[in-house]
Amino acid sequence: GGARVTAALARGRQRRARAVALAAAAFAVLRACLVVVDAARAAELADAASRNTEAWPEATTADRARALHAKARIALGKRDYAGARQYSDLELALVRPIADSDPKAEFDALMLSGGANWGLDHVEAAEAAYRQALALAERDGDPDSFDLARVRGNLAMALRSESRYAE
Repeated sequence: GGARVTAALARGRQRRARAVALAAAAFAVLRACLVVVDAARAAELADAASRNTEAWPEATTADRARALHAKARIALGKRDYAGARQYSDLELALVRPIADSDPKAEFDALMLSGGANWGLDHVEAAEAAYRQALALAERDGDPDSFDLARVRGNLAMALRSESRYAE
């Protein structure tokens, strides 16, 4: 009995490692497609990754959030701001409960939410998302971090559009 259990556990670990490697490869290809601006191929890969993640019983909340993040980035890149907001809202719902262990996931989702709302001309919602992202970036403690600079720039743009120069 013990040998069978050990063998079954080893097979399970191998399957999980294979699935993680496949998911990592899919996201690497997706990033490459985004870089070369092959939005159609990137969208296909993101949809496939999302379906595979949902079908994978061992997928974590972070795995599901990454799949939504990819879809939101693609939608934002295609200027489908409503779609990007829908995906980023779903992503935020997933990452908020795990934010203590993965604050970068929440930061990235908030930045996409801000961008989607900005594109929809919902400046107040964009500002709110950027302010939340700013609070997360400031907790990081690195005053020279790229994330902190990026969110400050986006927040300044939102404030400027409302003629709130003093802030």
